[in-house]
Formats: sequence, structure tokens, C-alpha cells
Amino acid sequence: MPLNIRVFFISVAMLCAVGQIGCSWPWPSVSVDNSGLGNSEIDEIVKSECCVGAEQRIARKSADSLKKAKNSHSARQAAESIGFTCDPPPSHSCRYSAEQKYRYHNFPKGHVLTGKVQVVTYSLVLLNYDEPDTIDVQKEEKIVP
Repeated sequence: MPLNIRVFFISVAMLCAVGQIGCSWPWPSVSVDNSGLGNSEIDEIVKSECCVGAEQRIARKSADSLKKAKNSHSARQAAESIGFTCDPPPSHSCRYSAEQKYRYHNFPKGHVLTGKVQVVTYSLVLLNYDEPDTIDVQKEEKIVP
């Protein structure tokens, strides 16, 4: 077998070995615990959104869902059907709250997130269920051991 072909096969074998080692290394990862969420439409929106700017996207998507639900329900029923809990009449305000947990795995020992859990709590307030664009979203984050 010529030298060039032998070098090629050895190189390919070495690349495969290095690839196997790299793929099996315990890289840092994050797992999401959605047990603090239910199955309502707002819960599904919260599950699908994350990171920077999530509050605005959650507010916009929730308002869109509420507008669609108002086509077949009264305004109050529409808000409750997508996951809000409305205050008793004559109030027109509704609330929603949910919690997600992010667990950090295999981070370096000195890293601030090693072995910690980040708890993200979303609070949505619908100021007036007759006006879907009045949704206010608050996001609170805390890191617990």
C-alpha cells in the first residue's frame, strides 16, 4: 500500500478517535424543569420562550391568543380559557403565575452556577380583559443552591 494512502487512513482513524472522545466528554449542560407549569395556552407560550426579551414575546403571544379566544367566548371566558385566573366581578383584571427551574450540570468547579438551580417566576397581569394589549409581564430570577 502506498505511503499516501496509509497516511490518509491513519489520519481518518485518529480523527474518529478524537471525535469519540470529544462527544463523550461531560460538557456543561442545562436541563429545564417545567413541573411548575400546567397545560394551558399561556403555559405553552412560557415553555416555548426563554432568554433575553422573553417578557415582550410572552406578552405579545398571550395577547394574540386572547384575541383569538375572544372570537368564540366572552372576554372574561376567553381570558380564563387561555390560563388566566380572573378576579371576581366587577373587576376586569386577571392574573397568571408560573415557575420554571433550570439545573446546571458539569460546569467547572469554580463556576458560579455549579450545582445550582435558577428559578424563574413569570407573573402576568391582564389589567382589563376587554383590552388584550394590557398584559404586563414580570420575570423574577433567583439562583438557589
